[in-house]
Amino acid sequence: MKNLGLLLFCFSIFILPLYAKGSRENTQDFKNPYSGEGGKNLSITIKVLTADGLPSGLSNIPVLAYRTLIENFRKYSGILIRPDLDFDDSLYREVLSGFYDDDDEAAGDLGHLRMTGYLMTGSITLSPLGYHLYLQAAKTAVNDKSVAFSFSDNCTYSELVSLSIVNRASLDLLEQMGVKLNEWARTELAGTNAANRARGRTIMIEAEAAQMTGDEAKARFLFNQAAELDKELAKEAQKRLLEMDKPLVMLTSEKIPSPVLLPPPQLLPFIPAPEKQAPQPGKITGNLGQDARARQQAFDMEQENERIRKEIEAENERIRIENKKQQDAIEAENKRRQDAVDAENRKRQDAIAEENKARDAHNREIWVKALADCEEYYRNYLGTVEPFELVYENKIYEMPETQDFKKGTMSLRFNAALVPVESRWTRAVENDVNSLRSQLKATGRAEAWGLANWPMVSVTNPQPFIIRNGRIFAAAELLNDEGKVLGSANFSFNWNLTVNFNEKGLSFYINEDILTSMSVNFNDINIYDITDALQIRISKINGEGAEQAASRGGIQYGTDYRRWKAIERGQQRRQAQRVSKENVINTGKFIFNYLLPHYYGIGTALTTPLLVLSAYNRIFLGNVFMIDFGCDFGFFHPHMGVIKDVNYFSFYPFGHLGFASYTNYGGTFIGLGIGCMLASYSYPNDTVKTVTTALDITAGFRIQFVDFSYTMRIAELVNHKIQVGFRLIPVL
Repeated sequence: MKNLGLLLFCFSIFILPLYAKGSRENTQDFKNPYSGEGGKNLSITIKVLTADGLPSGLSNIPVLAYRTLIENFRKYSGILIRPDLDFDDSLYREVLSGFYDDDDEAAGDLGHLRMTGYLMTGSITLSPLGYHLYLQAAKTAVNDKSVAFSFSDNCTYSELVSLSIVNRASLDLLEQMGVKLNEWARTELAGTNAANRARGRTIMIEAEAAQMTGDEAKARFLFNQAAELDKELAKEAQKRLLEMDKPLVMLTSEKIPSPVLLPPPQLLPFIPAPEKQAPQPGKITGNLGQDARARQQAFDMEQENERIRKEIEAENERIRIENKKQQDAIEAENKRRQDAVDAENRKRQDAIAEENKARDAHNREIWVKALADCEEYYRNYLGTVEPFELVYENKIYEMPETQDFKKGTMSLRFNAALVPVESRWTRAVENDVNSLRSQLKATGRAEAWGLANWPMVSVTNPQPFIIRNGRIFAAAELLNDEGKVLGSANFSFNWNLTVNFNEKGLSFYINEDILTSMSVNFNDINIYDITDALQIRISKINGEGAEQAASRGGIQYGTDYRRWKAIERGQQRRQAQRVSKENVINTGKFIFNYLLPHYYGIGTALTTPLLVLSAYNRIFLGNVFMIDFGCDFGFFHPHMGVIKDVNYFSFYPFGHLGFASYTNYGGTFIGLGIGCMLASYSYPNDTVKTVTTALDITAGFRIQFVDFSYTMRIAELVNHKIQVGFRLIPVL
């Protein structure tokens, strides 16, 4: 016993602190989840939660909740965490394994296990509202055992199974203990990441079981879903998927290599043609005999050389004939060999083509079956799963002016909404189907098999991937703190899931902008039954008990109403963006349609100016009123042809109001307005500039995009303008 005590003390002093520190470092995320010291001056022992009244299917929840608390406190804080040594006794078993000597040097320190600053205990109980989670962290000081921090809240079956209630409790308790979590850590704990991780591990086990039984369609979907839920499982899931989705290898045409050709023949060399050099005829010596003999000798030598040349030529011709004979024989043999190989290749190609054709048909059958199995699985799966979850705000509001003083009743309400599921099964379906499509296209035979448009064109009927609509019916009950049902209410939500197809494959789409929340009313509640604490319980979903529906994988529900608030903020932000964009577009249209000139005309004032070019806009308000405005540019003066070096230019802005009788094909108009003529007359020795305000009377008619008008300008003198205008820019 003495040795045992020494070993326990040694373990507590050296092993346990190192274990706690190492565990915290190993589980710490790469990013710091808190600011400041994160509670490093604190220490806490977390005990396994107790359970009361839980069904057998939830028997492991207290342990899972305990382990989630350990993980969350280590990951998101610097607090020293000591596990429940009565439960996690594996280290004790190691210390007591017999590997440690009784006379260990640390034996003198054994027996002193330092107490942590806080002790956390908790319970999960069945309540009329579903389930209740209670956690408390009590001080461990000698004279102070008070509860320093606590968490108490009701939860639904879904929130308990997913452990999201435990994550929210961890967030609340860490903040109570002074840990300043950053936004990333708050999002992690407030969300469902840990729950998704746990669900992902469960789904991996189901996927492996489906793979072992040969249900590859189900296994592929479950592996994809596990990969979506937890990044740690994604690598293993992808490895399994690669094993299942290896593309079929198509046969290729086998070809016999070309034969080894015979080497070229060893051709005989040609014989050179040496010539004997005849001596030069001697000089005439004056001796007739000697000179004659010299010439005879030269002639004889030339005759001998000619004979030798003929012999060499004959031998060379023989060699050429022999060489050609050998060359032709080798080429004939090589051609025979190549023809034999080509014939064998054609024979083999024909045989392989037949084999490929048979295997191609077999491979198509395999692929059609794989696609049909996939469609059959999702035809059944998609018919039983909904893409939305029900969330409600566990808060009661009084409905104004509903109290009936004679009956002693009033009406209360709470808020509920549908939000997209967080199990990410839609993304898992997309990944599974699109991966199968990619494998199909990788064979290079999808087009030839008539499967290139899968899954948009299914191989079975009916098509499983279609736009789905549904309606969720729910019933809620209002309870007081004694568990008495004060009232009930029925409500429902419509939902829509869109399926899109493109070159990349299948994609699901949920338009969050059409999602709405709902105020659910409890009418005629007896005011004398109302207590300080009122709770809401979802009793039925689609005619089935809510808990039973959630446990079998149907509609999930919970009190995390913040998820709807996030969607609502997104709706408001997008609506503001749309309104802003529409305002910009409408402003642009107004400027374009009403402020910019759409018509351009050419005319004359008969006198000054001779040429008038116009840019203007003529707006018809209904078929009664007309507004036009623009400017005229005048050129040429009558004196320009009489007086040398005379120039003229005028600028005349104007605006008119009038009446019109106008249809889509044309009409007539008459109007009254004003204008201001700014003119410049340039003479050889002088320049005259004038500014004249005039009263305009205009009239004309319009045929589609062409109008003809006459304008009388009345100032000191009366001027006239005749013009033809064309609408060159359409109205938006």
